[in-house]
Amino acid sequence: MQQTVQREGAGDASGTPRIAMNAELRERAQELLSVLEAHPEDQAASQVRAALSGDDARLEAFLRSNELWGGAGSVADQAGIPRGGGRPERRAAIERALIALGRAQIRAGIVNVRTAMWTEVFEKWHRSDDATERRR
Repeated sequence: MQQTVQREGAGDASGTPRIAMNAELRERAQELLSVLEAHPEDQAASQVRAALSGDDARLEAFLRSNELWGGAGSVADQAGIPRGGGRPERRAAIERALIALGRAQIRAGIVNVRTAMWTEVFEKWHRSDDATERRR
C-alpha cells in the first residue's frame, strides 16, 4: 500500500504535511458501509455514508473520530447490538468489517486513540469464536 504525502499548500497550521487518503481506507470504509446497510443500522450507515461522500479530509476526520471508534454510542461499541444486548451474527459481520478497517487505519497511521484497542478486542473475540466452532 502506498501513501502519498502532499507538501505544497497542504498540511495543518504547523506546516505538517497531510497524508492523502489511500484507496484501501476508502475501500474498507465502503465495506463497513455495505455491512451496516445489509443490517438495520441506519444511524451508523448514515455516518459512514456521509464521511465517504466527502473529501479526504472529511473521511479522515471520521476515521479518527469518537463516533466511529469511541465508547458508548460509537459504531465500534453499539452497531449491530440489539437493545436487549447479546452478540448476534450481524454484530460479528460488523466486527469483521471494523477489524479490516482498523488494521488498514493502523497501517496508514490514521487512527483514533481507541482504534487499536477495539481492533484487538474484536480479533480476540473472533479467535475465541473460531476456537469454539472448531470444538463443536
